[in-house]
Amino acid sequence: MLAFIDDHYQERLNLTEIAHAAHVGRSECSRCFQKTLATLPMRYLQEYRLEKAAKLLTTTPLPISVIANQVGFGAGPFFS
Repeated sequence: MLAFIDDHYQERLNLTEIAHAAHVGRSECSRCFQKTLATLPMRYLQEYRLEKAAKLLTTTPLPISVIANQVGFGAGPFFS
């Protein structure tokens, strides 16, 4: 599931897609994340995207709106 997120974090993802990547159900996916990482899958995805965005913000001259789009947040105002 983590590898799937790493490969697809820029896309619009949902819990079903993350679970499907590991051939488990949605509740099992959530249980695994909670047990292993002490967080939920969608929260992990959001934090992962924020980490990627922070790196881009500090290492590139790209505008916030472009970075937001590149890491999967879509609209710049939501990201800001």
